[in-house]
Amino acid sequence: MDYVDGHAASDELLRDIESAVDEAKHCEAWREEYSMLSMDHYTYWKEGVAEGRAEGKAEVVIQMLRKHLSLEMIAEVTNFTVEEVKAIAKEHALI
Repeated sequence: MDYVDGHAASDELLRDIESAVDEAKHCEAWREEYSMLSMDHYTYWKEGVAEGRAEGKAEVVIQMLRKHLSLEMIAEVTNFTVEEVKAIAKEHALI
């Protein structure tokens, strides 16, 4: 815990870890790989969030259709087009 708190490495294992970390910090190939991996994770997360929002909005459309709200009202509330609302309704056999 002292090492994590900023104190010098006090045993062989911590010195080995510190050496490996220093090597990783200064290796350009590893830095590039880490950057690419980081961007891939961000892209995956961002696409997942967008997909989740779309699925959530579609679920709202389904619930509104089950309450017999008009297609125009649903489109206005969800920012979908009337055609998109119709497609969701047809996909779930609600019209």
